[in-house]
Amino acid sequence: MNKQMQELNKKTNEELAALIMRLRSQLLESRFKQIAGEIEKTHTMKQMRQMIARCMYILRTRNLKISLGVHGIYLINIADNKSINVTEAVDKIINKESETKDSKVKKTETKTAAEKATEPTTKGESK
Repeated sequence: MNKQMQELNKKTNEELAALIMRLRSQLLESRFKQIAGEIEKTHTMKQMRQMIARCMYILRTRNLKISLGVHGIYLINIADNKSINVTEAVDKIINKESETKDSKVKKTETKTAAEKATEPTTKGESK
């Protein structure tokens, strides 16, 4: 088993569902960009589809099936056909991920501002 599958196996069911949701939305955006002629790396769409398939395979090995609908996200146990609503858990995971990305962007912005402030103003100076 490769590293990617090992990492996915470590994730919880809710994290896998969140990853599937995020990848599906990115795939949809990529399709629109491709139609508009704005996308340069079309191979990323194939990689997204493959990652979705890997996540769904792992859920399937855990005897779960994901159902994405208007009323939420459900993980369905195949053995007894019981469904679990994981919409709130997936939303929390997605919000956490977006918050961490935002904080990383803010940190890099403050670093660049600090670097600009410490740069010498004249071009002829050497350190």
